[in-house]
Amino acid sequence: MQGNQCFYCKRGLKGESAHVDHFIPWSRYPVDLGHNFVLAHQTCNNSKSDRLAAPEHLERWVKLIELNGKTMSAQFDQKNVLNDLGTTIRITGWAYRQPVEAGGMAWVKGNELQLLSADWESLLGRLN
Repeated sequence: MQGNQCFYCKRGLKGESAHVDHFIPWSRYPVDLGHNFVLAHQTCNNSKSDRLAAPEHLERWVKLIELNGKTMSAQFDQKNVLNDLGTTIRITGWAYRQPVEAGGMAWVKGNELQLLSADWESLLGRLN
């Protein structure tokens, strides 16, 4: 569903092992829900670490869910992977709301961070 590309840098995953990243970091919500997983290069995953991703990544996640959310749910159910799309969307909103209120930063790439603005709400609102 990601076209064999790293979710964050969009470079091919071929030849480099993919890491499963928690889009909303495990440190913020320690439950493994299938829709919160994305595949990333080890370097991207390690750079993002326990940070929230910048709106450009959130937009990509929203598109992934818009296009594939129901298919993903069916595949997770088939493989017995815990999933609840509604809960994942609500947790995403909760997680992004906190740093906006506090003037927090979001991860863009490498060591690059940016101030997180309220723009994320319109992106996530597409899933409601």
